[in-house]
Amino acid sequence: MGLVNKFCPGAVKKIENSTAVFKQRANLESFIDGLKAYGLKDQDVFQVNDLYENKNIPQFTGCMVSLGRYAQSQPGYDGPILGPKQSEGNVREFTQDQMDAGKHMIGLQMGSNKGASQAGGDFGRPRQVHSEFK
Repeated sequence: MGLVNKFCPGAVKKIENSTAVFKQRANLESFIDGLKAYGLKDQDVFQVNDLYENKNIPQFTGCMVSLGRYAQSQPGYDGPILGPKQSEGNVREFTQDQMDAGKHMIGLQMGSNKGASQAGGDFGRPRQVHSEFK
């Protein structure tokens, strides 16, 4: 909880020190809410059961990397580096002529076989089975 408050002061109001299960789960819930208040997206955070019940540790680990990536992008951050740098926008602007020219192109994912077919195709020699390897 203290970790989230380092990045986003006051995000976690109270840290429970009890060993009761519901208090520990409440701490995790507060941690997750604090991460969201700091700016992490829903898809970047884990759920309580992911960590508490060891259901999805990779999701928790990914959340910590997301936290590191997001923290690096914040002004004034000078802490340790964890994970890759968050990408920045790559805005591209096209003229109307460029946009119109793209309407007549076939996308590479659509492909084109230019009328070819597989009829009568021979794709090489058949598999060779040698009796000495039986």
